[in-house]
Parts: sequence; structure tokens; C-alpha cells
Amino acid sequence: MAFWGPATIDWCEENYRFSSSVAELANTLSNVVGVALAAYGCQFAIEERLPLRYLACFTIFAVVGLGSMAFHASLKYGPQLLDEVPMIICVSQCAYILFELSPAPRHRAIRRQALTALIAILDVLFVSAYIAYPNPVFHQVVFGLLMVVTAGRSLQLLNRNTSHLSQRTRTTSSLILWVGACAFVLGFLLWNLDNAFCGTLTGFKHRVGYPCAFLLEGHAYWHVLTATGTYAMLVGITCTSLCIRDGEGRYTIAYKFGALPFVRRVSPACIQKEE
Repeated sequence: MAFWGPATIDWCEENYRFSSSVAELANTLSNVVGVALAAYGCQFAIEERLPLRYLACFTIFAVVGLGSMAFHASLKYGPQLLDEVPMIICVSQCAYILFELSPAPRHRAIRRQALTALIAILDVLFVSAYIAYPNPVFHQVVFGLLMVVTAGRSLQLLNRNTSHLSQRTRTTSSLILWVGACAFVLGFLLWNLDNAFCGTLTGFKHRVGYPCAFLLEGHAYWHVLTATGTYAMLVGITCTSLCIRDGEGRYTIAYKFGALPFVRRVSPACIQKEE
């Protein structure tokens, strides 16, 4: 399939209704939330001097948002790949972080090298298979399976019977991860309602008129909610894995504007004071 050929999937939002250059306006603009959250994640990862694996996660998250914007603006196959492939890479990177928990100084650990190779091979196999068999259902199934693996590993690490983390850390990380998971589920529900009742919703949009009809774009809600959920889950995964790898007390979750969580590195002076 040609890179600039038509996409293999379309959504309920009417195409080119407001612009000859942007196919789906609501679905395009709703990705701004994800790009903004990803950019903030990159910012705090740099400011708090977090290991590169975490900066990589937020960077790939940003690529997903930008790819989705290009996809919904153009409805072309190439931008579709820029949306869907980074989604798989982002979740597989999260899985790598949750399964590779050896202490930070062991840069040449055999386990780390083997897991890195395995994740890279799986990503390459998926990309190759998806290009050869460009079925959106295949992508959705792989993405869903990776999400289940990631969620299951997170629950295992935070289980009070197997975790060495304090109750406070488990509670804080669990809450943020659950917020992220619930945002994903709600977004998935609204997206599928959009698919199932597209004809009815389109007629209702015409009766309501724009701009109010933008509130009925279910896939746009998917973008906003999954972006929120992804950011929350990345923060929870970052805090949990860092506390296990580097020792509890070196990192904590703080909040920007009282609502936006991020991982903060605790200064050595504060650690010594607590000890």
C-alpha cells in the first residue's frame, strides 16, 4: 500500500466539513491534549534527571499524539502508521520498564540486554506484520494484549503480599494507575458508542448544529481520555519502578496546579534527614 494512499480506517466524524485541508477537525484538535501532556512529561523527566528510559516513554507518547493529528487531518495510510505503530512501541516500552527492575548501576546486566533484545524483536515483528497485513483489528488486538500485560505486571508489583514498597507508595501509585485505567475504559466506551450509533449521532449533530455538535464526537473523547489515562499510567509506572530499582524515598509524586501529577526526585539532604 502506498505511503500516501488512503487510510485503512475512517471514523464517524464527517470528513472535510470545515476545511479542505483538515479531514476531521475535532479528531485532529483533540490530540493537542496528548501532545501537551507528553511534552510536560518530557519536561519533568529532564528537570528531575530521570533515567533515559522514562524520557523515551514520554517522547514516544508525544509521537503518538503528533501522528494521530496527522492521520486525522489527512486520512492517509502513512500518517496512520505514525499514529498506530508508536502506540505499540510506547506500551512495549512500559512493559520493558516494569519487567526490567535491576539496580540502576548494573548497565550491562544480562537480563537487561536480553529483555531489550526481546522487546526490539517483538516491535519489529509487529511492524513488519502490520505493514504486510494492514488490518486495524490486528493492531487493536495487539495493543489490547500489551495493555493487559502491562496492567497485570503493575498490579503484581503493587500487591501488598509480594511488594516491598510501603503502604503509602503502593496507595499513591495504585490510585494514579487506576485513574489512568478508568480513563482508558471510559474513552473506549465512548469510542465504541460513536461507532455503533454513528448514523444516529450524525443526524443529531445536524439538528443541534455546530459548534455544539463537536460535543458529540466520540472518537475525540477517546483521544482526550486516553491521553489523560496514558499520562497518569506513565507517572504511576515511573514512580513504582524507580522506587523498586533505586530505593524507596528517593522519588515521590508531586502535583502541578494541585491536580497534575509528576515524579519528583528527593534531594540527598532530605533522604539523610528522613533516615
